[in-house]
Amino acid sequence: MGDFKNILLRMVLFSSPFLLVIGSYIALDPFKVMFDYSLIEPSYKNVVTDYMRTEELLKDYEEKRYNTFTLGNSQIQAFKQEYPAMTPYASYADLHNPGESIWNVYKKIKLIDSLGLKLDHVLIIMNAPLINNVRNSNPAYYGTKYIHHPLTSGQSWYDFQIDCFRFYLADFYFLKYLDFNIFKNYRSYMEGVIPKGVALYEQAEKAKSISPLEDPLQVNYFYDEKVEKHPVLQIESADRDLLYEMKAILSRHESKLCLIFPPNQEVEKIDLEVFREFQTIFGESSVFDFTGKNNVIFSDTDFIDDVHFKPEVARRILRKIKTQGFEF
Repeated sequence: MGDFKNILLRMVLFSSPFLLVIGSYIALDPFKVMFDYSLIEPSYKNVVTDYMRTEELLKDYEEKRYNTFTLGNSQIQAFKQEYPAMTPYASYADLHNPGESIWNVYKKIKLIDSLGLKLDHVLIIMNAPLINNVRNSNPAYYGTKYIHHPLTSGQSWYDFQIDCFRFYLADFYFLKYLDFNIFKNYRSYMEGVIPKGVALYEQAEKAKSISPLEDPLQVNYFYDEKVEKHPVLQIESADRDLLYEMKAILSRHESKLCLIFPPNQEVEKIDLEVFREFQTIFGESSVFDFTGKNNVIFSDTDFIDDVHFKPEVARRILRKIKTQGFEF
């Protein structure tokens, strides 16, 4: 009996650190995937934003009857104020997420449709990284912010939670997270795990200064020393089928779709054949190209970083689209 108690005690002592880690994961819910929360922007915590945005939709859709949606990757953030303001009678839900794929966008449109909501107005940001991320296969999109809600990934609830817990263990995330939350001090060893500084979306909201080249008729110096790039890009056949299914759902809803290929600092031009294929599927009047050298970027100050631009650029894009006859 004494030997059994000793063995049991050793097992408890041996497993107690792991049990404490599991307990802290459940109690603190670092990625906000266990309990009900109001939407938290991805500022200072590595929350699974796709999970939170999808849960927000599921919680509020019957009351708010959303009919206006933004989909795509994080470049959507520049459009979050202007686009809903341009759409009449909009009840707006933002369902974007970093590291999106055509699969995720399709799953979200299908989810909205299954909830009985109207897809009256839909803005989709489409770009090369999204197209190349076939079924979320891009290894560069590694981290909790790239995990998707089971309803938008097709993953089981169990596998979703296991993935989140793996990130909690990886690279001693749990230790850095507990240290930061207990002592409220950022330390250098937390880099890459605990976000530091002002969040991207806050930068975008605070970036109220307008480019000195506000008048598009002025000379655009931004592209003087830049060479337009033309990366190779193609749509996988499985994703092409998903695009046609998306089109069928949107057609049934008589949606006003605005699908935008946005600019970036690298001055990469969308492959012409790929662009024409999107026009063939969704219609020429719904697909817009602002990649490569364009007339909506006036200076380096229009960008927050290599990819993300300020809300003023989004306003220029939407105004250009409106002048082409698109009715929001």
